[in-house]
Amino acid sequence: MDQIALFDLDNTLVDRQAVFRQWAEWFVEARGLESDDVEWLVAADLDGNAPRDELFAKLRARRGLTDGLDTLVSGYLRDYPLFFEPDPDVGAALARLRGHGWRIAIVTNGATAQRAKVARAGLLDLVDACCVSAELGSWKPDPLIFEQAVAACGADGGAMSTIWMIGDSPEHDMTGAHRLGMRTVWMHRHRDWDMDDFQPDHQAGSILDAVDILLSAAPPVPD
Repeated sequence: MDQIALFDLDNTLVDRQAVFRQWAEWFVEARGLESDDVEWLVAADLDGNAPRDELFAKLRARRGLTDGLDTLVSGYLRDYPLFFEPDPDVGAALARLRGHGWRIAIVTNGATAQRAKVARAGLLDLVDACCVSAELGSWKPDPLIFEQAVAACGADGGAMSTIWMIGDSPEHDMTGAHRLGMRTVWMHRHRDWDMDDFQPDHQAGSILDAVDILLSAAPPVPD
């Protein structure tokens, strides 16, 4: 039986919210902006959901920046991934999962810079595949990106009920996986589940908790 776990990246395997704040603090200081621009950037970021061109267009208007919009966005995509670093707890949890015979893929929405974040976070050697939406032309919750991730792990996707999706987004991670019949672990981040049409199979507060759930819920691989 295939034992495959698909993990979201941002605010699942990495603490995107904390890293974005670190980048914002650096950017504001480097540009000589006002100290309250850090909180403005964090709020305007919309937890990563604000399009980057819209975010920087608003910042240009707010502070009269003379840099072109393309320059600001490309600089962000270059510099922001540099603030990511390995998390030993996440690394140990993924290594533990693989030690039990699981195959692992990262499934992330975003630009190609997502792959740089994965590398900086030390995750590439801990997973079997990394599927980035901008590279594949498919974005969660589109079934195609999930199916591509399963295929990249060497499975045919025939028994989706044995495959797990772990992520923090109800709309992108949980909904997409649920529609395909996958089992789900929602990274709750101290939030309440507010969707009425279905519930995730499990909720977790950390990757360590999520891996414990997977190992306790899934049947052992036969020798």
